[in-house]
Amino acid sequence: ASSKDGYLPRKVINMPVDAESLVALCAPRPIFIGSGSAEQGEAWVDPYGQYLTCEKAGPVYELLGRKGVVMPDTQTFNGKTVPYPATDKEYLAGDIGYRRHAGGHQAAPNYPAFIRFIRKYWN
Repeated sequence: ASSKDGYLPRKVINMPVDAESLVALCAPRPIFIGSGSAEQGEAWVDPYGQYLTCEKAGPVYELLGRKGVVMPDTQTFNGKTVPYPATDKEYLAGDIGYRRHAGGHQAAPNYPAFIRFIRKYWN
């Protein structure tokens, strides 16, 4: 079968759900979200969107008796101070773990934090 525009696989923009819905479906199981930092001209990295995914999925974890992402840091955007992850700092206290590294679109810098996160659940 093909999509209405003939492009397979279907374009992500056409999906009827967003990332927070998919992360919420993982609840109450632990999940680690690793992000990079947007570089000049780099469109593949969206650390703010990934942070919002963690925040929006959190209430489902809490409904099931678990902790969502625990992120005490803040940053200011357009004059408004909001919770936002610092670069190269890991947030592993909740059942949604998160770390944003200073590099661009790559996962390797977050592997050590992922291992620390998952060790809470697997011995």
